[in-house]
Amino acid sequence: MFARVQTVEELPTGGSAQGALGPTEVVDLVAGHPGFCEAWSMHQLGGPRGTLVSLWATREDAELASERSTERRGGPWPFALAHDRVYEVLQVGEGPAADEQPAVAQLTWFDGPRSEVQAAADERAGTERLWPAVADTPGLVRSLALVADDRSYVHLGLATGAEVLDEAQRRIMSTDLLPGEDLALLGGPDRIDVCTVLAGRRLRVQA
Repeated sequence: MFARVQTVEELPTGGSAQGALGPTEVVDLVAGHPGFCEAWSMHQLGGPRGTLVSLWATREDAELASERSTERRGGPWPFALAHDRVYEVLQVGEGPAADEQPAVAQLTWFDGPRSEVQAAADERAGTERLWPAVADTPGLVRSLALVADDRSYVHLGLATGAEVLDEAQRRIMSTDLLPGEDLALLGGPDRIDVCTVLAGRRLRVQA
């Protein structure tokens, strides 16, 4: 499975009357494309940035998503994208609230390019130490780990409330390094965006 992560520095307002689709309309639009698995539209808390994360059955479907949206809309999006990239989905985790609609999200960004050794260290930490620590956090909906060709990394956590993200962070900070983990290889994120989830759709059966 593959993801496409798209951001705008300032989320458009005004809805379709000004040529811009609202969050639900955007999600509905991309959900009609071949290979669609899920999509989440988000708005940065305390900031103007908007992000759309969409998941696709194949890389080709992810790469063609914007072209297909343009064809269906009859024209390009009325705003410039600050970030638009395809990622491979490394890990999908289901939390205790997997069947609930998320209200908040956290996007954690690790910019590339990164070395193979560093990427492998982060992947091990995520799958063997961090996810087991947070997997049963009440209110956690979903966890997605995404990696690009240059090994840049994005983690998306979806939750029913901000307090869930706080509890997950507390659990992460309480973990001990695994045998053989090298702290020098585990650099912190380049930025973290906490967001309100504006709209989302998920297919229950994914390719």
